[in-house]
Amino acid sequence: MSIQIVSLGLLALAIYTARLAWFASASRGWPTTPGRMVYSNVYRVDVEGGSGGRTYVHYSYVVDGVAYESKRLRFGLFPPGEYHMALSELTTLQGRGKLRVFYDPKKPARACLRTGINELTFAVPFLLLILSMVFMAVDYVVSTGVTR
Repeated sequence: MSIQIVSLGLLALAIYTARLAWFASASRGWPTTPGRMVYSNVYRVDVEGGSGGRTYVHYSYVVDGVAYESKRLRFGLFPPGEYHMALSELTTLQGRGKLRVFYDPKKPARACLRTGINELTFAVPFLLLILSMVFMAVDYVVSTGVTR
């Protein structure tokens, strides 16, 4: 029974991360609107070989007269980057007081500041799906008593 739970959990994670990857890719074609940064910061994160940085954002924007807020920098999975690069990225995003928000025209509450997909976001759904299938196969072999 526990192998089935692990398998289903991995499958659910594969579906969730595939959805994130789809939005990351689709966001490249979304329209933009001006935004206003409510709060932003780069937090130091200890990583192997030094310190990295995690960017935190909270911004507001208006689409068709409706005000929205979001805390999403981008879709997908991203390991902590180098601290100074994260600071530079945040400075670039807020360049000269103009914040550009990419929003989903089908659901404007879904938005991000950076678009596109990276290698990690692309690969993780496949890896989780493969692991899920391995656990399903193990469960099948154990439950049916199939042996050589």
